[in-house]
Amino acid sequence: MKRQREKLIALEFATGLSSQEHAARFKIVGHIMLEAARQKGMGVTKSDVLCYEVSTGKKHSNSASGVRIMKQLDAVSQNIEGIWPTL
Repeated sequence: MKRQREKLIALEFATGLSSQEHAARFKIVGHIMLEAARQKGMGVTKSDVLCYEVSTGKKHSNSASGVRIMKQLDAVSQNIEGIWPTL
């Protein structure tokens, strides 16, 4: 018996990007979607979050390490926070 699960699907409409660029974008977007769903108590896992490239029909799953992505997002946030007052 197959278990019914909710899925979170990001539709990617951007064109002109390589499949690797789509996958790299989704690592960030997918992690943010997963964390938001977890904070809302939706009970989703990494495998429940997908990205669908509308232009090519390719699907990307969220296979990146959550800890590694969070460290990268924190570093980016700190960089933005540091340069923001100079803009």
